[in-house]
Amino acid sequence: MKQLFQTGGEGRVLDFLRRNSEKYKLVASPKFIADLYYVERAQPKAFEGGLPITSIATLASLSAEPESTELEAPVVHIVADPDGEEERVAQLRGLYPTLTFVGLCRDLVPALLARSGHRVLEDLDALPMPTDLLVVFATPRSGSSHLGDIVGQMGLGEAREHLRPTTLELLTSDYSFDRVAAIRNFLRLENNDGWVSTKLITHFARDFIAENGSVEQVFEALQEVRCHVIGLDRKDRAAQAVSGHIASQRGLWHYFEGGKQSKVEDEDIKYSFESIFGRLTGYAQQGAYLRMWRDLTGSFETLWYEDDLDGKPSEEVARTVAGHLDLPSGILEKATFASTGRVRIASDLNVAMIARFKEHWQARFGTPLM
Repeated sequence: MKQLFQTGGEGRVLDFLRRNSEKYKLVASPKFIADLYYVERAQPKAFEGGLPITSIATLASLSAEPESTELEAPVVHIVADPDGEEERVAQLRGLYPTLTFVGLCRDLVPALLARSGHRVLEDLDALPMPTDLLVVFATPRSGSSHLGDIVGQMGLGEAREHLRPTTLELLTSDYSFDRVAAIRNFLRLENNDGWVSTKLITHFARDFIAENGSVEQVFEALQEVRCHVIGLDRKDRAAQAVSGHIASQRGLWHYFEGGKQSKVEDEDIKYSFESIFGRLTGYAQQGAYLRMWRDLTGSFETLWYEDDLDGKPSEEVARTVAGHLDLPSGILEKATFASTGRVRIASDLNVAMIARFKEHWQARFGTPLM
């Protein structure tokens, strides 16, 4: 559970508890708190001042009655128990009917992923499920964030990355909670007039399947939702790899007008054939992974950054998306396209480094990079 309690990023519980320490309290089993101490030692500054935690240390089993005197009526208690979150929440609600208890992973984390932490107390089961889910299935540095902006302007919900290290760690962990209910809670909270959109980057999809071994619970959660997938890849692997190489050195993967500036100047960016080569081969493998799923399922088309996205007006991209997904014409009629403030990061540095890499490639392998 290390990722959940790191600072920054979506779905991070630590930041939420910090901001809302007077309203929410973490009620955790001894096992969970012991694990949390390992996280605290790894990032002590984040834990300065402690956490609003009540350890239900007397709960050796579900049959043992809590003796904690620190539970209090005005506070919402976030329950964390790796051995059975659902059972623990039910037990505490039965023992303390006047107090409020919600599950850490079933209730709070989905709300945080949907940027709706304040809605965690709503009757989530009563909220309507979306009718449609759009998945932008993309390789890294292929323009997926820009495409996600356009999808949002089409009224289909903001296509953000929801399967990231935090959720990947949680879904593949041995922490016992109702994963189907958690996914459905997220979908309900993210519901935008019947639509939810998400951005699925190939390496996270690959890692999830490799570590989880099955996607059956995902399909169960989505059984009444129509799923639409559109692929996105890039033809120029050298440009894609250089983009990743530069972004990693800048520590800045996306930039908006007036947003955070990189502390690394262009002249300080170091060229490395080995680093770019590693990224190029990795991105090529992820492109093959994307094609594999397209060929196996036969259920989605792939857009190309160079042909369908780069330099294209948002309206044109939206028409392409709608055409590939066979969306009703009314969706485009309702779309509103305006600048999101997202700024293209690529510069003359990218152009020069791409050229240098291609020259280096030919010198090493005796053939041009295709």
